[in-house]
Amino acid sequence: MKIKTMVELVLGGNGSSYSGGCGSGGGNLNLYGVAGGGAPALPNCSTGGLGRVGRAKTTWVGRTAGGGTGNPGGTGAYTYSIAGHILGNAPEYSGTNGTGGLLVIVSNRFNNIGKCEANGIQASNYGDCTGGSSGGGSINIFVNKIEEKGIMESNGGIRAEDTSGRSWFVPGGAGGNGSTTIGTIDTGTFYNQN
Repeated sequence: MKIKTMVELVLGGNGSSYSGGCGSGGGNLNLYGVAGGGAPALPNCSTGGLGRVGRAKTTWVGRTAGGGTGNPGGTGAYTYSIAGHILGNAPEYSGTNGTGGLLVIVSNRFNNIGKCEANGIQASNYGDCTGGSSGGGSINIFVNKIEEKGIMESNGGIRAEDTSGRSWFVPGGAGGNGSTTIGTIDTGTFYNQN
């Protein structure tokens, strides 16, 4: 019988007006062709997805999967002597805490000589298959006069990187980008100045 490792793609959570979306959990399964990925981040939930591991036989090498990034990060998973699916049983493989946040500025004048950022968070590299990174947040600036916009970022977290040279390492996905809005208000009307 030919042994296959299959991965089912799972999505991270949706962002909200207050926070970027959470990353899904990592999936590390080898169940004779039975598909399965990590657990998705739940819709309208701030917690990252749980890691999922699975084995067809108890004699195979242990498997680890990281949790997704979120508030807090999802719990990872590990199996060494149990066949079948295991979900979120290993806190030591938990995902990173954090998502892109919400920044709202209402001002008469705006002079940004630095950087405004609400970036997502990179997933940890825990586990052989990591969870996903979190999404960027939302920057909203309402002003009467813009002197200098400066740099504004609401990027999704970049995917995890392996720093130990594991040839079997599989990173989770990058977080999606958030949104940035800057505009002036003139006689009660908002004019987008992006």
